[in-house]
Amino acid sequence: MIAPNPPTADLLTLVNAAYGLNVVALTRLPMGEDAASYLATARDDGRAVVRVERARTSAGGIVRTIERLEAIYRLTSALHERGGVLAQVVAPWRTSQGTFTCQFAERAVAVFPA
Repeated sequence: MIAPNPPTADLLTLVNAAYGLNVVALTRLPMGEDAASYLATARDDGRAVVRVERARTSAGGIVRTIERLEAIYRLTSALHERGGVLAQVVAPWRTSQGTFTCQFAERAVAVFPA
């Protein structure tokens, strides 16, 4: 089952406020069953990927909560920051609050470099 589309205008507003970005467009990417992904385009033509994941999902008996995703993203960020070969690990950007996710309509939102 493909993840439902959240209201794009509301998501754009949230991403800009939470991450301090100037995104002017979100384009749904054609992939993802457990999460919706969008290509975010900023006013300066910068790009990012916005991932919107249901806050509670069960995949193979593993329940993912926003807290669990936050822990996973802290780990990926730490691996990325170590550098070397681990610099290839893609980590999400932090919000202006210092977290990796924010909540949107019972979903976890994370923004990654494109």
